[in-house]
Amino acid sequence: MTGGPIVAFSASLVDVPGDGFPVKQSDSPTLVYKRIFINIGSAYDPIKGTFTAPVKGIYFFSFTTFGYSTSLIAVSLTLNGRRMVSSYKDPSSDLSDTGGSSVILQLEAGEQVSMKLWENSEVYDNRNGHNSFSGFLLFSL
Repeated sequence: MTGGPIVAFSASLVDVPGDGFPVKQSDSPTLVYKRIFINIGSAYDPIKGTFTAPVKGIYFFSFTTFGYSTSLIAVSLTLNGRRMVSSYKDPSSDLSDTGGSSVILQLEAGEQVSMKLWENSEVYDNRNGHNSFSGFLLFSL
C-alpha cells in the first residue's frame, strides 16, 4: 500500500428478517444492497446502490447472484452505466441457481460502480444474503 486512503465495502440485498422476496428489474434496474457488512470510507451509498471512487486507483469488485430457475437471472457490474462483467442464467428445470463474477478496474475519483439487473430478470434474496456486492481499493495512483 502507498499509505493512501482505506476503502472497502461489502453488502447484501436484504436487510429485513423473514422469508425473503424476489427483486425484479421492473422495481429498479439498479440493485440496492441494504445490509451493510462493512463500509470503510463510506464510498458505497446504500440509498442509491452506487459505489463512488473517492480517489484515482486500482479497485477490486466482486458480486454473487441467486435466483429461482423459473426466472432469468441476469446481472451486470457497471462502470458509469457501462457493463463491465456479468452473470447470466437462462430459466431451467433446476430448483435454484447461483452465479457471480469479479473484476479489477482502474477508476478516476468520482467514477461510479453499481449493479444492474437486465430487462425481464430478477434475483431472490433473504436474510441469508445470497446476493452480495463487495469492493475495495487495492492501491491509489
